[in-house]
Amino acid sequence: MVYEHLRDTTLSRLVSTVISDAAQLFQAEVRLAKAEIASNVNEKLQSIVSFAIAGLFGFVTLILIAETFVFLLMAWGFEPYWASAIVAVGFGVLTGAAIGFGKSKARQELTPQRTVHQVNKDIRLAKEQLQ
Repeated sequence: MVYEHLRDTTLSRLVSTVISDAAQLFQAEVRLAKAEIASNVNEKLQSIVSFAIAGLFGFVTLILIAETFVFLLMAWGFEPYWASAIVAVGFGVLTGAAIGFGKSKARQELTPQRTVHQVNKDIRLAKEQLQ
């Protein structure tokens, strides 16, 4: 039965079907790419909001911690200006380390990797089918 169907099918109908399938596949890949990019952008925006909130609370916390260390050093006999300078240098070092860590995490690409992989796979499959 399948053989009879293939025998009665004309070349133009086969080409039309292949083109139609290719167009549908392309549209599906475009929808997948859009969805993946939207998901990646949404994750980046959530990350930015989280960092902003954490930064605000962290800033208040650091002020209180710095004040505590300044008072501790003053209680140990340091002059207020030396106590403040020592604490400022310590927090400067911590700030540099946090910036370095943040930069390394911010390098994630927004390229839809799964979609690119799937399109390459589809192209290879189409080439194999045409050979």
